[in-house]
Amino acid sequence: MYISKWCFNSYSSITSSSFTKFFNDCVCIVVILNSCRDHLSYYTALSRSSTAEGTVIIQGFNPNKITCGAPGYLRQEFRELELLDEITQLQFEDKLSPTINGHLRNSLIRQYQLFKGELYVPDVVPGTFKWSKSDPMNILKVQTDTQWQLIEKFKEKTTKYTHCWKRTILRCAESQ
Repeated sequence: MYISKWCFNSYSSITSSSFTKFFNDCVCIVVILNSCRDHLSYYTALSRSSTAEGTVIIQGFNPNKITCGAPGYLRQEFRELELLDEITQLQFEDKLSPTINGHLRNSLIRQYQLFKGELYVPDVVPGTFKWSKSDPMNILKVQTDTQWQLIEKFKEKTTKYTHCWKRTILRCAESQ
């Protein structure tokens, strides 16, 4: 295998974010997966090349990071996204119950879970993310929104400008 000296660079997930186009013209990409923290790092490092043929992996790596399933927090995220996808589809088709009227993600999902039941799983959910009695997706906890308050801070410079602006209007009114 011939490796161009211009392309013989090793990139971790941190340094590889904008090199895909440049490296597609090269003979190969060399990646070091040993220093990658998680599946996202693996994805970023490996996605620099358009083909597997153009990728050389040096050093050993932990295959469990990409073959042992999604961690709990990520599985929960995908499950919630599946419910939001169904809610969005029903809303678009004007088939969503009017009792589901949350304004934020968490409240919307919670209302839908209460409406459909804790064990309801949309038909399109892939098998790896489906929930059941043995692997439940609990009804989300109530989260109250933080109250927003608009705070206005007047700077002295702004105040002076306002007074000057008022005087200008008065002068214009006096001159007419």
